[in-house]
Amino acid sequence: MSRGISTNVSVAGLADCLRLGNIAFVCRYYSTTTGMPQKRLTPAEAKALMDQGINLVAIYEDGPTNPDYFKDKRGERDGLHAHRYAVELGQPEDSAIYFAVDYDATADETHGVIAQYFKDVREGLAAAAGGTPRYRIGVYGSGQVCAHIKETLGIARYAMLAESHGWAGHDYPSPNLRQEIAATPLCTLSSGGHGTYEDTFADGDYGGFSTLQANIDSMLKFAEDNATPSETPSEFVNRIVDLANQQYLKYHQYVESDSPLKEQIRTYWQDLGYIFPGVETAWSAVFISWLMRMGGAAPADFKASNAHSRFVYWAIANARAERGLFRGYPIESCAPRVGDLIHNNRGKQKLDFAFAATHEAYESHSALVVALGRDDSGAFALTVGGNEGDTVGRKRVPLGADGKILQRNENPFICVVRNLK
Repeated sequence: MSRGISTNVSVAGLADCLRLGNIAFVCRYYSTTTGMPQKRLTPAEAKALMDQGINLVAIYEDGPTNPDYFKDKRGERDGLHAHRYAVELGQPEDSAIYFAVDYDATADETHGVIAQYFKDVREGLAAAAGGTPRYRIGVYGSGQVCAHIKETLGIARYAMLAESHGWAGHDYPSPNLRQEIAATPLCTLSSGGHGTYEDTFADGDYGGFSTLQANIDSMLKFAEDNATPSETPSEFVNRIVDLANQQYLKYHQYVESDSPLKEQIRTYWQDLGYIFPGVETAWSAVFISWLMRMGGAAPADFKASNAHSRFVYWAIANARAERGLFRGYPIESCAPRVGDLIHNNRGKQKLDFAFAATHEAYESHSALVVALGRDDSGAFALTVGGNEGDTVGRKRVPLGADGKILQRNENPFICVVRNLK
């Protein structure tokens, strides 16, 4: 059994002291709405702890202290936010994010709104990752909550038993992590029932992580720093890539129902001359069309549409006729470049290039390539797309040694739309 701590304050400056105190791991928080700046784990703190050989455990917690918190698809939003936070930090795939239930929930609440919340968390993590969640789910709470979410429903891979002995089911026998009230101060951290840390004990695997992956922003900087003259894009491509990156940086921390993103989505539609139908209507193709139009592509240059399948059908026809500035090619024959679009299935369909060449209406998605690079995992294209996890999102698309897209089983890629403008 190993000893760690849970704390809502930064311990970056205490890493050496914690190591000397034989602390094996530290549980720290991801949060979107907290008013406590130190509660959020930062990359600098993560690095300071890992440099001392201390593992990290991620817990997502905004304010889950009553049953109302878990209603209205809150789990889906928390899953999306947690995924984004983890990716930007560089949390390795297949490690865990624990989601907190920070009060003594009743049996009815556990089986009702809390169970639905964790089902929605699973959906949010899957949506943010494009189909298959990158991170495993952990549950933090009472023994009753941990047992139901982990053992009965099988949604969580890991469970952290809260330190409150009076909460229901505190005799839960199989937590991966167990909190206890700290008895003595540690490295300037206070102890006791209202202290700044709790002792936390692990038995076996608990979903922690000891390294950070290159995050999306460092990937983008690497790709920019390592661009070759032959990859230098046109002025038009520079404009749409800059615009896409600006939209991402400004709005990726919001979901479509939040201000200011919901007002910007209205702008995407109205700038194209479309009637805004509300944020509930898919807007990813409108986002791509807006980038092209705002970047300077005339209507004859790019066929704006509120459906990806329509402008891809048009681009494939262009390629076959050897005409136009946007041309669609199979992924097997075309390595994506900065400024191109990567087009893929949605809804777990497995439609192929031949289908796309003969159909204008089917569920699909496209995103703009904003950078190409290489890291320890190999070559990649970095994309920005709209309506990805209900926000403006970035994704890493793995490439082979020849620079072409590596196909995947879930929502497979269909084509590359080459941008010749």
